[in-house]
Amino acid sequence: MEIWFGMAESLSEIFERMLSKQQVTVDRYQALKNRLAAADERVSELERENARQRQTLEKLEMENEYLRIARKIAPDRDALDRSRTLIAKLVRDVDKCIEQLND
Repeated sequence: MEIWFGMAESLSEIFERMLSKQQVTVDRYQALKNRLAAADERVSELERENARQRQTLEKLEMENEYLRIARKIAPDRDALDRSRTLIAKLVRDVDKCIEQLND
């Protein structure tokens, strides 16, 4: 009978240890699950920021290209002013032509 009592006690202790290990495992799983959710949110945030920065980069690259072209067309301030005046005159002429065509 003592053998059975000793076995029962051993099984009870084993069971208690298993339960405590199971709780540790569940706690660690929950902590990892929370970290994963936070990491997923951070990834989404960084992807949105990356998209905004790409749009800004594209816009700035386009503006840079326009400025390079403008600089080639009018290398100094006087030439730039003359170019602007000429372009404004051409736009007015085009507007007059369109107006005449509409009449």
